[in-house]
Amino acid sequence: MKAIRQSEFGPAESLRYEDVPDPEPAEGQVLLQSKLPAYI
Repeated sequence: MKAIRQSEFGPAESLRYEDVPDPEPAEGQVLLQSKLPAYI
């Protein structure tokens, strides 16, 4: 999946659009799918 990540403190230019592994819930957890993510 794709993610916008910030690995260091700084301006918007420090944000990176990266491939990341799909999340895997641990035992006793659930994974929810969001159809309308929000960016502020």
